[in-house]
Amino acid sequence: DYTDKDKGGFINFKELMCTLAILCANDPKTHYRMIYDVFDDTRSGYLNTRNLMEIARWLTERRCSGNWNEGKSTEKRKSMRKEYFRHLVSLLRGLDKSGNRKLSFTEFSEGVLNNKELKDR
Repeated sequence: DYTDKDKGGFINFKELMCTLAILCANDPKTHYRMIYDVFDDTRSGYLNTRNLMEIARWLTERRCSGNWNEGKSTEKRKSMRKEYFRHLVSLLRGLDKSGNRKLSFTEFSEGVLNNKELKDR
């Protein structure tokens, strides 16, 4: 776990600085490992379908916040948001090269590195 190293239930200043150093480093694999570990909430070593949906939701929120669809009606924004979410789920599921309906870190990191759309998110 990258944040609460001492398992105290809070992130202290040192833990925060370590996390920020990782986030600010220009090392994609480290970023992907951090994202992977955050979403692997059962610590199984795999991302399951629920985890992939959570990642897609997170990415959708990041993309859809702000003014990316300014001037669109509420219904149109909802529709675009759903469409984008479904697209992300499809992309993430496509990273499962073994076909076992879960992603290892290797599948996740290599898949994201090789997919410009995911890599840029």
